[in-house]
Amino acid sequence: NELCNDDRAGIGVVLGVRSDGALYIHKICAGGAAEGTSLMVGDVIVGIDGEDMYRKQPGKVAALLLGLPGSIAKIEVNRSADNRRVVNHIERSHTDPEAARRAMEEAVNEEQLSKLGNARSCDRIC
Repeated sequence: NELCNDDRAGIGVVLGVRSDGALYIHKICAGGAAEGTSLMVGDVIVGIDGEDMYRKQPGKVAALLLGLPGSIAKIEVNRSADNRRVVNHIERSHTDPEAARRAMEEAVNEEQLSKLGNARSCDRIC
């Protein structure tokens, strides 16, 4: 697991990888930029700033979520709950390190408890 904590800013989410390789939002960090937007846990990330992200490597997706504080990330997701695409424009900001740490710990604990056939893997906070 890697914590993205340099001078770049992100949207405050923990990414997970589904067994089919799709990246999804596993957790939204309290106080992070994504909190209060229409992004939801379980949304599959399919585009960032117009670039197709479906089944891309987690590091590539994380790198594109990061940017200068105050810059805007255009995040396109598939929402399986109602089978639709949702687009959000989110201003990147620094996530409180303690909130990020808690979100990652919760995600890892959930991962370890999961016995589902479509196992997921937590990867990064960005």
